[in-house]
Amino acid sequence: MEVISVEQFLSVDKKVQNEIMKWWEPQMMDLYVPLDGDPTVICRQRQLDAVRRLKNEVNIPLLTVGQLIEFIEWKTGDVYLEQIYFVCDGYAVEPCNEYCQDSKWVEKEMSFHHEELLMALWLCVQGICE
Repeated sequence: MEVISVEQFLSVDKKVQNEIMKWWEPQMMDLYVPLDGDPTVICRQRQLDAVRRLKNEVNIPLLTVGQLIEFIEWKTGDVYLEQIYFVCDGYAVEPCNEYCQDSKWVEKEMSFHHEELLMALWLCVQGICE
């Protein structure tokens, strides 16, 4: 599973980090890195409670493609990615706002290789937080 690494998370502007942390509500099976630096999966209720209690202090989420899409939808309010589908060796994305009119962030279908999906969404997250 591909995720945004701790290094990538920490390398972005503090404003972006703060917006993500405001949005992130840890759930069972989320990936994160605690203070000790070892990637961990939340798999017990006590662990989930502790991560939620300390999320802004010592825990960094390892964001997946799905979480990045959820964040983009949460942050923009009216913009969502209508379809993401697999074609040949890559993905095609049809971004669209609520009424399928021009969007502030994207105006046409984008296609890119599967290994670029995570980074394309990560760049979008950074752009909408500025």
